[in-house]
Amino acid sequence: MIIEHSKAFLSFMANKDLDRKASQYADSLLFVMQIKPYQMELVQIVGKAGDKNNLDAIRSWVKSQLCCESEKGEDNLETLRNKLQRCLEDAAD
Repeated sequence: MIIEHSKAFLSFMANKDLDRKASQYADSLLFVMQIKPYQMELVQIVGKAGDKNNLDAIRSWVKSQLCCESEKGEDNLETLRNKLQRCLEDAAD
């Protein structure tokens, strides 16, 4: 069996691609929404255990959203920005 066809390799490559996309979208969201990456305001709101700053929290959040959105074919920056904005507004209430 060729390694490129193994389930483990395909899973690894899919996860690597997801990490890359999540990182790119997170960086874009930080820029567009003017979020300071190395502060910690958003860690408790959208982060996961182990996230140390806003950058980590947004990357975790984006990765979780991409898993759902890619199934619907709606993984774009504007959709993610709107969802994050709603999430932050809900947390502020």
